[in-house]
Amino acid sequence: MIDWLLVLVAALGGSSDPGCLVLDALDERRAHALAHDDPAALAQVYPPESTLLAADRAVLDAYRERGLRLRGGAVERLSCRTAAERPGRYEVDVVDRVSESAVEASDGRRALPRDRPTRHLVTLVRTPGGWRVERVR
Repeated sequence: MIDWLLVLVAALGGSSDPGCLVLDALDERRAHALAHDDPAALAQVYPPESTLLAADRAVLDAYRERGLRLRGGAVERLSCRTAAERPGRYEVDVVDRVSESAVEASDGRRALPRDRPTRHLVTLVRTPGGWRVERVR
């Protein structure tokens, strides 16, 4: 699937960096899961025993327990490049930040503090269920 996607993105003038394309798709899945309060959907982003998966699920649980829902929170990518590639694995060097986000309560919406750009080295691994975020450093 990635091969035809690379050709399409390159033809449209976008990045064709394979690790960044995989990371983009996983970031979209994560943002959708968080915005729709869907902890089960996060299993499409991380391996089953991931501490990152547990952390994202804990965030959703904490908001839900307080009667709040997360809104926004998509990742805004400032730079991205594949730093290393092996079969079934990418190391992606990325600078990003969380876009504007808020929590929604019965009495209205409250903006969350703005995130600052942060550099990460993200390890992506191909699993039987597809690509997953294994680690973020």
